[in-house]
Amino acid sequence: MKKKISLMLLLSFFLCTVGRAQSPEEMRMLEMFYEKKDLVITPTRYPKPINQVAENITVITSEEIDDMNAHTVAEVLRLSPGVFVSSSRDFGANALLSIQGSADRHVVVLLDGIRWNFLSGSNAETSTIPVGIIDRIEIIKGPASSAWGSSLGGVINIITKRAGRDKAPHGSVQVSYGESGSLDASAQAFGKTNILGYYLYAGKQESGGLRDNRDMNSVSLFSKFDMALGKDADLNFSFGYSEPENDHGSFPSEDYRSDSDNKAIYADTALNIDLTTRSTLNISGHYLSQNLNLNSNSLGLGYYGPAGDLMTNTDHDEETYGATARFVWEPAKQTVVMGAEINQGNLVQTIRTGSIFQAYGVPALSRTKPDVFSWAAYVNDTIPIGKWAITPGVRFDNNTVSGSFFSPSLGITFQPGTDLIFRGTVSRGFQYPPLGFSEGGGLNLDPNPDLDAEEVWSYQAGFETSVLSMLRIKTTLFLYDLDDALTGVASPITAGRGIFINSGSLQRRGIDFVLKTEPIKDFSFGASGTYVDYDTNDSTTDSDTYQFAYNLMITYDRPRTFKAQLTGHYEDSDSEGYSQPNFDDIIWDLTFSKTFSISKKLQTVLFFKAHNLFDGSQYFISDTKNPSRWVEGGMRIAF
Repeated sequence: MKKKISLMLLLSFFLCTVGRAQSPEEMRMLEMFYEKKDLVITPTRYPKPINQVAENITVITSEEIDDMNAHTVAEVLRLSPGVFVSSSRDFGANALLSIQGSADRHVVVLLDGIRWNFLSGSNAETSTIPVGIIDRIEIIKGPASSAWGSSLGGVINIITKRAGRDKAPHGSVQVSYGESGSLDASAQAFGKTNILGYYLYAGKQESGGLRDNRDMNSVSLFSKFDMALGKDADLNFSFGYSEPENDHGSFPSEDYRSDSDNKAIYADTALNIDLTTRSTLNISGHYLSQNLNLNSNSLGLGYYGPAGDLMTNTDHDEETYGATARFVWEPAKQTVVMGAEINQGNLVQTIRTGSIFQAYGVPALSRTKPDVFSWAAYVNDTIPIGKWAITPGVRFDNNTVSGSFFSPSLGITFQPGTDLIFRGTVSRGFQYPPLGFSEGGGLNLDPNPDLDAEEVWSYQAGFETSVLSMLRIKTTLFLYDLDDALTGVASPITAGRGIFINSGSLQRRGIDFVLKTEPIKDFSFGASGTYVDYDTNDSTTDSDTYQFAYNLMITYDRPRTFKAQLTGHYEDSDSEGYSQPNFDDIIWDLTFSKTFSISKKLQTVLFFKAHNLFDGSQYFISDTKNPSRWVEGGMRIAF
């Protein structure tokens, strides 16, 4: 491993002395020649053309989200190749996210750079992020630790809409209504007053539950302001609030019913300064408060006492705040991005139990208050050399829970022609253990303060081409070698409880692909998919498993008039731990939208969507079966 790191450092140092990249003026010129979707931020934390990006990246725009009539981020991500979404598929349901077979705790979700993952379990719940505020989603598949630190599986970077730039206010009002009283209503407005640009959003969702009374209710607010501080500086500020409440339904096999309340309050401020024509400085601060309350009660089937009795109530009250600084220097030959960040996280975890657990010696009330402080510094470079673009990067992280970690990476792209590009990366990534594993413990979990970070070496190679007439092809091969994987075992400290240790090794390998045709008489066709093969070897298992998913899409699009889209999603897995799964059917959704231009400044879109058109079944757990066919319709008025 030391030889690998030394070789990458030596090559990175050499590459930093050659090549050329864009100045700020040239970057603004790039925006005239590249579509919005073709300029990305996430790989190096600074805008760059996607044809210079070596990572396997997917971009989803707000226009594509509107076409889906999606109600949650999880709905949007389900059709993205490489992203696996585990949920009941009910209206507004919570979800767990995985990238190319990673654990959910390995996927980092960012909202405008704010890390959205829980301190307690390191997973992220995206139901607190309203889809209406999203301008684009950038997904890096594979570790991105040289830029973002702890992110072993990948990064989902959600970028919100910008404040307005015109004095005349613009915006939209949207409402949809479907079966079981499923309502999604929102309003947004943006514009500019003198030196202050603004973006405002309010949303409301509710449903009686499409299956098994899995009802939900959510309210969301968001605002963003942009103030010019002269010709070379501006100040941004954003604030958001969201509180979804979900009933997760009954779990007869376990004799309980579950519900949750998840509240998020967040704020971010950033100062941007153009120091010279070739250097910029960004300084930002952020705050995020998340409170997740999980409640379970007995169904009265004989396992846990009378119906309605409390089984467990777990309250995770989390608070994180921090600051970042980023300096971008663009000399004659390259674009260098250097940054540093500090973060403080505090967790108050409270667990209450009912009489059934107390009878086995579990305390009626327990509370832990672990915290974590981290700091990091990073540097990366983008170096175009003719038809090549080379991106070396390195980052150092330090964390009070499990120490320090060093993350180098190297990416290369080669574009021999306008219709063909090759990409390849090698990188070292890591994931810090969650506070709940290392310091907080849980209902039946002892903490292990001696846990180390999980680490991985990642290798990826692929190509993207439109050489074949009317057809665009993108494919990537990946290999991940994971060491020091966290494994749950029987606790040597307390009988009947578990504990996590660093004992596992895992190799994940596979392929993902995207096929898409150019429009043929307003019709276009697409397909995408991912196959992952696992080779597991730890202290408790030694087995091979697989997971795969694919998407099919047929689109009819007559611009500014009528659009129809039929999408199909299928996934399968032989992974252990699922209770009577069903992967028999493709789930098909059909969406229609019709646009009416009432005037130059007023546009109306009517839309209709049939979910699970052919009433298929696809679920991982028999207690959380997916809803049957259901329909909804709505209207969006833009001004």
